[in-house]
Amino acid sequence: MNSRYLQVLGIPGFVGVGLLLFCASFYFSALAPAQIQLDSARSDARKLAATLRAPEPNVHVAIVEADASSTGLKPASDPIEIIRRLNAAAETAAITIDRSSYTISDKDGRRRIKVSLPTKGGYLPIRSYLREALTVGRSAQIDSLVLQRARATDQVLDADLKLSFELDAK
Repeated sequence: MNSRYLQVLGIPGFVGVGLLLFCASFYFSALAPAQIQLDSARSDARKLAATLRAPEPNVHVAIVEADASSTGLKPASDPIEIIRRLNAAAETAAITIDRSSYTISDKDGRRRIKVSLPTKGGYLPIRSYLREALTVGRSAQIDSLVLQRARATDQVLDADLKLSFELDAK
């Protein structure tokens, strides 16, 4: 009987039927279950995206503008006083400053101190520190802020802060 089918189909037809049977078994054993998993994952992704877009009813976000009057201190204009206050603010916020460096520049008749502070701490303590640091000196500004985590599960961030403050003209 095999020889009769072989004569009718020939060798190419016989190989084609074998490939057809192989493809059908591969589809039902591997591709169909994977398609079900993919559909399930897409459904979960749509549900998560919908929850992220929908605001929670009891969550209130408040942005607090810090100024010198909130700390009760007059903004410093002496470089040593600025560094001292930045270090005190770091202790208060419970963040670690690895090292600090600063440069003083005279540009267009204005003196500024630029401070570089690589730090480690949680997100909220770093944010609290920045709020306090911006009240330390006059015309305070954040020149650069880089936040990094070694792993997504780490609670401690590595932050590279670059701040600048206006100094008294001399």
